Amino acid sequence: MRMAWQPSGEAYALSFNKTDTYVDLGSTGPFCNGGVPATYSVWFNPTTVSGVQTIFSTWNSPGVNGWIFYLNGSTLNFIGHSGGGIAFPTAVTAGQWHHTGVTIASDGL
Repeated sequence: MRMAWQPSGEAYALSFNKTDTYVDLGSTGPFCNGGVPATYSVWFNPTTVSGVQTIFSTWNSPGVNGWIFYLNGSTLNFIGHSGGGIAFPTAVTAGQWHHTGVTIASDGL
């Protein structure tokens, strides 16, 4: 897996090779265990919109604290650490950039 930090203005961004790179967020700490309140957002550009694809996640398996942004076909979904989730109403298009996010308050999504 090839991944590199790329300069972008005053900050930095990750650069992926579009096939098999990822960032391992670990499995402990408030970021990974669904610490609330929090806002999670992501930019993504899928090459296809078929099947189930994880976009951004700290989720290891059902019943484990964490959260997940994933595609099921062209539908973007989010499941939070408490089991609450949403399916976003706008269809995702392959080959285009999309930006989305969720804010979790102390009482849920």
